[in-house]
Amino acid sequence: MQMAERKAAFLAKAPTIVVGAVLGVFVFLSASTAKAAEAELLYYFSELCEYCEKWDAEIGAYYNKTEEARTLPLRRVDADEESPGDIAHIDNVVFTPTFVAYRDGREVGRIVGYIDEDFFWGYLQPLIKKVRLADGGGETVNAASRLIRSGAPQDGAVCVTC
Repeated sequence: MQMAERKAAFLAKAPTIVVGAVLGVFVFLSASTAKAAEAELLYYFSELCEYCEKWDAEIGAYYNKTEEARTLPLRRVDADEESPGDIAHIDNVVFTPTFVAYRDGREVGRIVGYIDEDFFWGYLQPLIKKVRLADGGGETVNAASRLIRSGAPQDGAVCVTC
Protein backbone atom coordinates (compact mmCIF):
# COMPACT_ATOMS: atom_id res chain seq x y z
CA MET A 1 0.00 0.00 0.00
CA GLN A 2 1.49 3.32 -1.03
CA MET A 3 1.75 6.37 1.22
CA ALA A 4 -1.19 8.23 -0.36
CA GLU A 5 -3.43 5.18 0.06
CA ARG A 6 -2.39 4.80 3.72
CA LYS A 7 -3.18 8.46 4.46
CA ALA A 8 -6.50 8.29 2.61
CA ALA A 9 -7.48 5.15 4.54
CA PHE A 10 -6.55 6.83 7.81
CA LEU A 11 -8.51 10.00 7.05
CA ALA A 12 -11.58 7.98 6.01
CA LYS A 13 -11.58 6.31 9.42
CA ALA A 14 -10.93 9.50 11.46
CA PRO A 15 -14.35 9.69 13.25
CA THR A 16 -14.14 6.00 14.17
CA ILE A 17 -10.57 6.49 15.34
CA VAL A 18 -11.59 9.22 17.81
CA VAL A 19 -14.16 6.97 19.46
CA GLY A 20 -11.73 4.06 19.28
CA ALA A 21 -9.00 6.18 20.84
CA VAL A 22 -11.17 6.99 23.86
CA LEU A 23 -12.02 3.31 24.32
CA GLY A 24 -8.41 2.37 23.59
CA VAL A 25 -7.13 4.61 26.38
CA PHE A 26 -9.40 2.82 28.82
CA VAL A 27 -8.32 -0.61 27.59
CA PHE A 28 -4.65 0.45 27.62
CA LEU A 29 -4.84 1.79 31.15
CA SER A 30 -6.56 -1.31 32.44
CA ALA A 31 -4.18 -3.67 30.59
CA SER A 32 -0.96 -1.76 31.23
CA THR A 33 -0.63 -3.25 34.68
CA ALA A 34 -0.88 -6.79 33.28
CA LYS A 35 2.12 -7.41 31.03
CA ALA A 36 4.09 -5.66 28.34
CA ALA A 37 3.22 -6.05 24.68
CA GLU A 38 4.13 -9.45 23.30
CA ALA A 39 5.72 -7.89 20.21
CA GLU A 40 7.10 -4.42 19.63
CA LEU A 41 8.96 -2.42 17.03
CA LEU A 42 11.84 -0.81 18.91
CA TYR A 43 12.77 2.46 17.19
CA TYR A 44 16.31 3.49 18.11
CA PHE A 45 16.66 7.18 17.29
CA SER A 46 18.92 10.11 18.00
CA GLU A 47 17.95 13.74 18.36
CA LEU A 48 20.93 14.56 16.11
CA CYS A 49 19.89 12.19 13.30
CA GLU A 50 18.42 13.83 10.21
CA TYR A 51 17.10 10.48 8.94
CA CYS A 52 15.26 9.98 12.22
CA GLU A 53 13.65 13.40 11.73
CA LYS A 54 12.68 12.39 8.20
CA TRP A 55 11.14 9.10 9.44
CA ASP A 56 9.30 10.96 12.21
CA ALA A 57 7.81 13.39 9.68
CA GLU A 58 6.97 10.87 6.95
CA ILE A 59 5.85 7.83 8.97
CA GLY A 60 6.21 8.38 12.70
CA ALA A 61 3.36 10.86 12.85
CA TYR A 62 0.82 8.18 11.89
CA TYR A 63 2.55 4.79 12.34
CA ASN A 64 0.61 3.91 15.50
CA LYS A 65 -2.65 4.29 13.56
CA THR A 66 -1.68 1.71 10.92
CA GLU A 67 -2.54 -1.96 10.62
CA GLU A 68 1.16 -2.75 11.06
CA ALA A 69 1.14 -1.15 14.50
CA ARG A 70 -1.42 -3.71 15.67
CA THR A 71 1.23 -6.40 15.22
CA LEU A 72 4.29 -4.28 16.07
CA PRO A 73 3.41 -1.28 18.23
CA LEU A 74 6.17 1.32 18.19
CA ARG A 75 8.43 1.90 21.18
CA ARG A 76 10.89 4.79 20.92
CA VAL A 77 14.36 4.21 22.41
CA ASP A 78 16.87 7.07 22.56
CA ALA A 79 20.10 5.58 21.21
CA ASP A 80 22.11 8.25 23.04
CA GLU A 81 20.84 7.05 26.43
CA GLU A 82 21.17 3.77 28.29
CA SER A 83 18.56 1.26 27.13
CA PRO A 84 15.82 0.25 29.59
CA GLY A 85 16.58 -2.97 31.46
CA ASP A 86 14.12 -5.17 29.56
CA ILE A 87 15.87 -4.45 26.25
CA ALA A 88 19.42 -3.81 27.45
CA HIS A 89 20.52 -7.10 25.85
CA ILE A 90 19.77 -5.79 22.33
CA ASP A 91 23.20 -5.11 20.91
CA ASN A 92 24.90 -3.82 17.78
CA VAL A 93 22.73 -0.73 17.46
CA VAL A 94 25.39 1.46 15.87
CA PHE A 95 23.36 3.48 13.37
CA THR A 96 20.18 5.47 13.69
CA PRO A 97 17.49 4.94 12.87
CA THR A 98 17.43 1.24 13.65
CA PHE A 99 14.13 -0.62 13.96
CA VAL A 100 14.19 -3.89 15.89
CA ALA A 101 11.25 -6.29 15.74
CA TYR A 102 11.13 -7.69 19.27
CA ARG A 103 8.97 -10.54 20.51
CA ASP A 104 8.90 -12.50 23.74
CA GLY A 105 12.17 -11.05 24.99
CA ARG A 106 14.25 -11.49 21.85
CA GLU A 107 15.01 -9.91 18.52
CA VAL A 108 13.16 -11.27 15.50
CA GLY A 109 14.85 -9.02 12.92
CA ARG A 110 15.82 -5.45 12.21
CA ILE A 111 15.89 -2.64 9.70
CA VAL A 112 18.96 -0.43 9.72
CA GLY A 113 18.55 3.05 8.28
CA TYR A 114 15.81 4.93 6.52
CA ILE A 115 15.76 6.16 2.95
CA ASP A 116 12.09 6.67 2.17
CA GLU A 117 8.64 5.26 2.85
CA ASP A 118 8.91 2.47 0.29
CA PHE A 119 12.19 1.33 1.87
CA PHE A 120 10.65 1.21 5.36
CA TRP A 121 7.36 -0.49 4.47
CA GLY A 122 9.14 -2.91 2.13
CA TYR A 123 11.46 -4.15 4.88
CA LEU A 124 8.81 -4.02 7.61
CA GLN A 125 6.42 -6.44 5.90
CA PRO A 126 8.73 -9.50 6.14
CA LEU A 127 9.36 -8.68 9.81
CA ILE A 128 5.64 -8.52 10.51
CA LYS A 129 5.15 -11.84 8.76
CA LYS A 130 7.86 -13.44 10.90
CA VAL A 131 6.38 -12.02 14.10
CA ARG A 132 2.97 -13.41 13.19
CA LEU A 133 4.42 -16.82 12.31
CA ALA A 134 6.72 -17.05 15.31
CA ASP A 135 5.53 -19.61 17.79
CA GLY A 136 7.65 -18.30 20.64
CA GLY A 137 10.23 -21.08 20.47
CA GLY A 138 13.45 -21.58 18.60
CA GLU A 139 15.26 -19.33 16.17
CA THR A 140 12.89 -17.05 14.25
CA VAL A 141 15.45 -15.07 12.27
CA ASN A 142 15.51 -16.40 8.72
CA ALA A 143 18.07 -15.85 5.96
CA ALA A 144 16.34 -12.76 4.59
CA SER A 145 16.47 -10.92 7.91
CA ARG A 146 20.08 -11.99 8.41
CA LEU A 147 20.86 -10.17 5.16
CA ILE A 148 18.98 -7.11 6.39
CA ARG A 149 20.78 -7.24 9.74
CA SER A 150 24.27 -7.82 8.34
CA GLY A 151 24.05 -5.85 5.12
CA ALA A 152 25.56 -2.39 5.05
CA PRO A 153 22.99 0.38 4.87
CA GLN A 154 22.95 2.47 1.74
CA ASP A 155 25.33 5.41 1.81
CA GLY A 156 23.75 8.43 3.45
CA ALA A 157 20.80 6.52 4.89
CA VAL A 158 21.91 6.46 8.51
CA CYS A 159 23.61 8.52 11.18
CA VAL A 160 26.41 7.09 13.29
CA THR A 161 25.53 7.46 16.97
CA CYS A 162 28.43 5.68 18.64
